Amino acid sequence: MILERLGSRYSGLLFVPYLAGSRSPDWNPSLRGLLYGLDLGVSREDIIQSVLEGVGFWIKHMIEIFEETGNKIEEVRAGGGGTWSRVKANVTGVRYVETVDKDTSALGAAILAGVGSGIFKDFESAVKTMVHIDKIFVPDPYLAEKYKSYYKLWRELVNIISEFAQKTHA
Repeated sequence: MILERLGSRYSGLLFVPYLAGSRSPDWNPSLRGLLYGLDLGVSREDIIQSVLEGVGFWIKHMIEIFEETGNKIEEVRAGGGGTWSRVKANVTGVRYVETVDKDTSALGAAILAGVGSGIFKDFESAVKTMVHIDKIFVPDPYLAEKYKSYYKLWRELVNIISEFAQKTHA
């Protein structure tokens, strides 16, 4: 399977995932997606990997904005992903933890209901009881460092196409 071969390298491409405009953190409904760096040597795996990386860069941007509030994100918990979690860990530089329960929306609602109804005294005890860890993806130090420079290029590309979108969708 293709996904099993991904996640341990950089694609060499830059994908901007705003196929329906950007909503968060930079509200720009005119912005559109872009795949930069295509040439005759690009493989199907490179394109798939670049899509995962592009969404990972967007997540990294969200993490940066959150951390500007003085809060530090040390790990992200998700309901699954496998290779996708490995890519996100490498791109963001943050540990990704996959939970046993893959329907994390329902799990979160159950935690809220448990605390709200008094079954649990607080969120910490509810999470400790209800959230079970399946896999942990720690960023590869080499790739995480490389992705830092690619992230800067990605942000620059987003800024350039944001200006372009303003001109073409005015």
